[in-house]
Amino acid sequence: MAYDNLDYPLPLAARLDAELRHAQPSTILAAAIENFGDRLALVSSFGAESAVLLHLAAQLKPDIPVLFLDTGMLFGQTLDYRKQLAERLGLTNVRDLRPHYHDLATADPQANLWQTDTDACCNIRKVVPLDRAIAEFDAWIT
Repeated sequence: MAYDNLDYPLPLAARLDAELRHAQPSTILAAAIENFGDRLALVSSFGAESAVLLHLAAQLKPDIPVLFLDTGMLFGQTLDYRKQLAERLGLTNVRDLRPHYHDLATADPQANLWQTDTDACCNIRKVVPLDRAIAEFDAWIT
């Protein structure tokens, strides 16, 4: 059992980090899946830099929950690409996270908050939906 300088067991994430610090990405991902199982999610923008991680995840666990933030401000082409990439990789559990209608109606009824308060806009369209979604998981990858 791993111990830190205070003589108590390290949290699982810290232990895995210490053990896998120099491991290959697929090894790290496999260990996360083994340790967290269905309580593990992958958060992805489906951007070009995310495609490799999505590919690795699809090879190891095609039904891993993949959380995608749909802010309601994305181009249609972005949403089409997300769908096409998920299908091509064989990802079967992609979840689109959207702000709740009530939250938008209250905080951003004209959908122009991004022009006056970008932090508030990101909070209502990204932070709050992501917080809601990851609450059901013990670990997440990004």
